[in-house]
Amino acid sequence: MLTLPRKDDAYSPLYCLAALGPGGFVFTFGLGAIIGPLDMGFAMNVLGPFAFWVVLGGSFATIVLYAFYRMSQRDAVPASESDAGACRLEIVHMA
Repeated sequence: MLTLPRKDDAYSPLYCLAALGPGGFVFTFGLGAIIGPLDMGFAMNVLGPFAFWVVLGGSFATIVLYAFYRMSQRDAVPASESDAGACRLEIVHMA
């Protein structure tokens, strides 16, 4: 979920609503939820129980390296120009 605050700065509110809906990030997170356990099970069958920590550490390292790469590709958006919070959905309680 660390990608959502970064996304707030880059896209318009209309695009954010579409991305949080049936596509975009939801699909990506779902894909990871399917592929992750399959990869982990395969690695543990091949390498044994210790593979759990190897795959988990490798996954986290990949995410960290990608985050550092993305941070190096563009400057941060100043707070005065940021549209932070534009992608927040409000929950309305109907009485």
